[in-house]
Amino acid sequence: MNRPSKFILCIMIAALFACNAPSHQINPVQMPARETKKPDPPLQQMHSSTVQHTHIQKQSVDHQHGQNSYLVRTEGFACMGQKNSRDDTRALALSNAKKNAVQNVVSKISSETLVVNGELKSDVVSAYANGQLSVLETQGKWVRESSAGHSDECYQVSISAELIPDYQTVADPRPHLMNEPRAPLTVSLWTDKSSYVRGEFLNVHIKGNKGFYGMLIYTMADGTQFQILPNPFRKDNYFEGGRVYTLPGESDQYQMMVSEPVGEESIRLYASETQLPLNQIQSVARGPLSQVYDTRETMDRRMRGIVLISNQPATDFVQAQVNLTTY
Repeated sequence: MNRPSKFILCIMIAALFACNAPSHQINPVQMPARETKKPDPPLQQMHSSTVQHTHIQKQSVDHQHGQNSYLVRTEGFACMGQKNSRDDTRALALSNAKKNAVQNVVSKISSETLVVNGELKSDVVSAYANGQLSVLETQGKWVRESSAGHSDECYQVSISAELIPDYQTVADPRPHLMNEPRAPLTVSLWTDKSSYVRGEFLNVHIKGNKGFYGMLIYTMADGTQFQILPNPFRKDNYFEGGRVYTLPGESDQYQMMVSEPVGEESIRLYASETQLPLNQIQSVARGPLSQVYDTRETMDRRMRGIVLISNQPATDFVQAQVNLTTY
């Protein structure tokens, strides 16, 4: 008997998992049996796809530049003195922590970013200096400070925050940063087109201006989420800068074929120069992929928890999404 093709295996395994699924179909993400026991090559080799970047640009939808930001951890300090109440002191300490967070990011960008166009660098720094700071977590405590025989009650607060640049006041620099590896992390995510019909196979393409760790999530029309990368057969989730990656790659153990349910779907990428907290995601392996049970909001929050396990004062972070319509 002839060995069945990968495509036939794909359909057979998809049907098997669909029958075992408790309340939903998962066959839009097709899952073939593993064809070999040899270890998978590193993710870095996936850029050798036969789809060339120039060809993709001609036939693909517009590249979606992810929302880049910085995750930062810093502290603030304030004392009551003769005039401040405890509430005033806490508020002042938090305000100082926020100012320190912005300054830490601006200093990091100013020292690391190297671009030929000085005006472009100025725009990047300005966008972050005037950006929106969202506090993700706070931890504070009261301490007593003594100086020159005088004792004062002070408040010390540590915050984790996200600083999102303001691109309303300056021209969006992200398209110009894609070829600058010393600029803040900038990632582009795209597919070959924006709509697919049942039976069509789809690929997703990713490129960053510098190396980063990524996690890719596919959300189907019925809300079911699958973690495309990393997955049970491909643990390596590091992407080298300046290269176009196509998923699934030639060595991957799955294909993505459109089938029921159809509708509005999306592919979401989380990326950072620091490894993501992947072990905080609630998921179950299903063949070569993992089904994710966390909500979108929970995942957004947990992925930004990277700053809590990082020793760096500030780290790049990008969240990108491509929306698809399936028929």
